[in-house]
Amino acid sequence: MVTDFLNNLSWYRLQTELINIRLIKSAIAHPVSVFEAIVKGTSLSVNHNQPVIFHIKNRGHTFRLKNQEKILLDILFFLSSEDDVLKWKEGFIDYLKDEETGKNFDVLFISAPQLRTLNNLYDEIGEIPEKGEVCLDFLMPLHFNREKDKSRTFLSKNTFVNAFLSRIKRLFGVDIKYSFSKNFDILPYYWRYTEIKHASYSQKGHIQYINGCVGKLYIKGNLSEVSPFLVLGSEIHAGVKLSNSFGYYILQIDPQSYFDRRILNRGAVISVIQDVLERYDVSDMVSKECKPTGKSNIDTLLNEDKLADQIVSDLIAGTYTPEPNTAFRIKKKDGTFRLIEQLSLKDLIVSQLLLKFLSEPFDRILEESSIGFRKGISRERAIELFEIAVKEGYHYVIESDIEDFFPSVSLEILNILIDHYIPSKDIITKTTIKKLLTNGYYESNTYHPRTKGLAQGNPLSPLFANLYLDTFDEQIAGMNLRLIRYADDFVILTKSKAEAEEALLKTESFLSDLGMRLKKEKTAIKSVFDGFEFLGLQFKKGEVIAISGETVRRFKKPLYITEPYVFISLNGDTISIKKNGQTIESLPIRRLSEIMAMGNVALSSSLIKKCTEWNIPLTLTLGSGYFVTTIKPETKAHFDISYQQANKYYNLSDAMRHEIAKDIVLSKLENYKTLFRSKRLSSDAPIFHAIDRALDSVNLSTDLNELRGIEGITSKMFFGALNTLIDNPAFHIKHRRRESPDRINSLLNLAHYVIFSRINATIRSVGLNPYLGFLHAPENRYESLAADIQEPFRAQTEGIIIKILNMNMIKEDDFTETEKGFYLRKNAIKTFLNIFEAELDRKSKKNTVSIKDEIYSQIIRVKQYMIMDEALIFYRWKGQ
Repeated sequence: MVTDFLNNLSWYRLQTELINIRLIKSAIAHPVSVFEAIVKGTSLSVNHNQPVIFHIKNRGHTFRLKNQEKILLDILFFLSSEDDVLKWKEGFIDYLKDEETGKNFDVLFISAPQLRTLNNLYDEIGEIPEKGEVCLDFLMPLHFNREKDKSRTFLSKNTFVNAFLSRIKRLFGVDIKYSFSKNFDILPYYWRYTEIKHASYSQKGHIQYINGCVGKLYIKGNLSEVSPFLVLGSEIHAGVKLSNSFGYYILQIDPQSYFDRRILNRGAVISVIQDVLERYDVSDMVSKECKPTGKSNIDTLLNEDKLADQIVSDLIAGTYTPEPNTAFRIKKKDGTFRLIEQLSLKDLIVSQLLLKFLSEPFDRILEESSIGFRKGISRERAIELFEIAVKEGYHYVIESDIEDFFPSVSLEILNILIDHYIPSKDIITKTTIKKLLTNGYYESNTYHPRTKGLAQGNPLSPLFANLYLDTFDEQIAGMNLRLIRYADDFVILTKSKAEAEEALLKTESFLSDLGMRLKKEKTAIKSVFDGFEFLGLQFKKGEVIAISGETVRRFKKPLYITEPYVFISLNGDTISIKKNGQTIESLPIRRLSEIMAMGNVALSSSLIKKCTEWNIPLTLTLGSGYFVTTIKPETKAHFDISYQQANKYYNLSDAMRHEIAKDIVLSKLENYKTLFRSKRLSSDAPIFHAIDRALDSVNLSTDLNELRGIEGITSKMFFGALNTLIDNPAFHIKHRRRESPDRINSLLNLAHYVIFSRINATIRSVGLNPYLGFLHAPENRYESLAADIQEPFRAQTEGIIIKILNMNMIKEDDFTETEKGFYLRKNAIKTFLNIFEAELDRKSKKNTVSIKDEIYSQIIRVKQYMIMDEALIFYRWKGQ
């Protein structure tokens, strides 16, 4: 029996108490490196060649020596006799008395050699139950080799067992051949990796590292086989490294809670309350919760101290009970609806409190292939994983997502996972989590109990979604495939098509065990060289198209708010649009490039603050789309850029400004020429001759006023040619006017206002001054630079309008006539903007970059010209 063998092992211990009497340079180093030098120096002085290790009693890796501080030191001797230890003891005392080597410490006490065995340790620690949970609290790093594709804190059972077997071999010189049944589990999620740097004493000028994992390592399950090793290691440490107290831990047979003491900390609760009040618009929550009880409840909800005391008291007493969530439905792109739930203020605070402490250890549970809802992990990680996989020969991809994932999560399976991963003593934490997960909701005054699914709207749901799918991630990794998963959306990379087909069958089986199924219409097998889209990125020919720096912003979408009299608020990192107290739309702020509110809306201060933090321009326009203003972040960098722009602008010669303005008009004319060609007008059509004459006039112009006159005349000559392209005579352009518009002018106004507002907001967001134009006069009354940049894009804008009209997407009866002219009806505005935005995003064979991207690139080119003196050219359209 291995226990009998371990019982026969013995070693000696010296216990000593030292006092630090002098802080010199060497003593400022980490204490373990100081004592390592003393122990090695003593062994060398008495010619002791057998293993000697030590630890500073109950002190960890963050401990630092202070003057006159007392230190308890345990020194352990292996393969040594009592006489050897006595000789070493005398050498140790002499070493510390020596004027050269003993300047730092005095010996207050040192014991006689103590013979130690496993039975001594059991007498001191007590018996470990056969089944249950214990904790190894590593005060000094446990060093082990990192496993491929795993985090630095991950510890497998094999590595864990070998940490003890290799230790015994090095200290006692015996090689134990023992196979554990391993009916126990390790939770390597509550410790962390650390590095301690110190100067080498044996190699002057070299830096050595004391590195590994420190903190709590929980062991649970059948402990009967492993417990003798855990008890033995509590004195002789764990791991193959013997120096610097590596692997020193305290064995906790009855460990304290990990989470409970954290979530019951009043200061932590107050901190979370403050964060929630800052990040969420809580007025609706407060008003709903105060209706039954009145003002006294308002006082509690808005008083941080009272609310914190109430939450802590309820959690301790076990009386905390979540209020049913309030549910509403949001229409998805496919026409179906997503159920969103809003928590009460108190439940939101408790959820955020749990999230605050669960996030870090739970993140260590997850595989590297899981990239969604994880702090510090972005889409760039998906690119890295993809590129690595392609280099390794994974050239086929399964792209898919899980159907109705959040509503389909089995709470029974999730409860098993929670019980497994959270320490046993965290009873309050586990009970509270389960109450929140099973909390029902009201929809249209009807209560719905929750039997399965995660509430979309609870900040804990993404965390538990990742935990739920972690088993799936491990199964795919176990097949030697490459998975990249963002929540319920994923791709699996394989080395052959046959392997992909087999993997797809197994994927369906794995997910079926979790009560899930794939969305068939979104599932396909392709070669990576044929290309596929994932997370808004284009993966093609073994590479990823885009993204870097400023271009990341282009993958986000603008939010147009056309509904009048709505309240736009913030719900964590989600924007909520409400009308008459009902949420009509909700979407993550991280997906937005800008917000354009058209008409009368109310904005919360929390939303404005968040948009400023995330560099999201917030533009206000009239209902017609006419620009009013943009709220944008202001930083020193923005002011520096606008200063450099102004400095260069006012130092430009008239001739230079004229050349820039000339290129703007030339690009506009050439792009109209491209528009008419794309519509297959005859090359003999009068408009082409008119444009050629205008191009000649522009090239021969000598000043800005002449150029502006030519530009104004040429704009009018396009009307007749555009009418030949519009099928419905009711939309023919009779004259161009912004005030009291007819139907076609109303459409033109809206489209051009939207483009102008976007350009204006983007100019401001990159730090440029929109009033410093070249072609349009730089006056205070309007943003002339935005107008300049808009000119080259007018042809394509009007081309989109013609397409929309000719396809009958907008009809005559979509307009309403008022005293001020014709205007699109509310629903028609939404239709138009959706189509218009899709066209701005669309790419063609000739134009591999969308109009929206070209607009952004044009603004960046202007910025680079003004700040970095790079060449300035204006956009030329290649055609469709």
